[in-house]
Amino acid sequence: MQLTIIAGDDISSLQVGEDIELEILVSLCKIEIASIADIPLEQLQLIVNGQKIALNSPDLLKKQLKDFVINDGDAIHIGQVQSVPKQPVNPSQATSTSTGLSSIISNLVKSIKVPTKRPSEDSQDRMMAERIFDSLSEPVRLDFLKANYPELAEAYEANPTDKEAFVNAFFQAKKDLARKERLMMDETSEEGQRYVAELIERQNIDFMHNFAMEHMPEAFIPVHMLFIRMKINNCPVIAFIDSGAQTSILSESCAKRCNVLRMVDKRIRVQAVGIGGNQKMLGRFV
Repeated sequence: MQLTIIAGDDISSLQVGEDIELEILVSLCKIEIASIADIPLEQLQLIVNGQKIALNSPDLLKKQLKDFVINDGDAIHIGQVQSVPKQPVNPSQATSTSTGLSSIISNLVKSIKVPTKRPSEDSQDRMMAERIFDSLSEPVRLDFLKANYPELAEAYEANPTDKEAFVNAFFQAKKDLARKERLMMDETSEEGQRYVAELIERQNIDFMHNFAMEHMPEAFIPVHMLFIRMKINNCPVIAFIDSGAQTSILSESCAKRCNVLRMVDKRIRVQAVGIGGNQKMLGRFV
């Protein structure tokens, strides 16, 4: 399904399956949108269809998109969780309670355990790359990677068991993306303007794809032939349904069997035009 990802002023689109895990989706968003790439996972939240999804629970991150009622065409807002501002303290209240709180604060300070050092940006990127690597055993996710990040897909297919090579390719892809973004900001860079043109072309393709999916879905979705049982003049027949046909057609033999040939006005000249060619008709039912 096609999703629109919005992060501040940045907008992108992703084609994913409904069975993809939330953690993988966020990782792909961080690759696609540089403004959120350096924000730790637990500091991000999603908003979709008015539903806020905090990313601070490992169990939540393992859930699939269909568990959150995320559908094709939905827009997902992703951003950093806003910290709650501290309430101003009344000086008189602070003075009166400082003596009583001093012992409590002292005990709390003694009981605080120094947390381990937060993982560096490189270690976070490594974990993200390893999660993506582990998910590529599913053909659907590998197809998505081929369509959006072919260089990573090539690194995986070259040796599907070499995780370290894939991680290195992931780091290189991130560096290349950052370099492209810097060049695109330089109006005097010929290479940067070429990247801008490629980005505009991709956005136009995405727009035309979404437009076609809305107005002509049969071009993307297999359509099976539909036959129905019906009666014409109390005679049982099997009719073929063609949603693209402009009129209904009855063969001469079927018209005779149903005893309706006498109702054909043969003065009207009709020609049927279709994929199989042109065919002159006997007339038109009146």
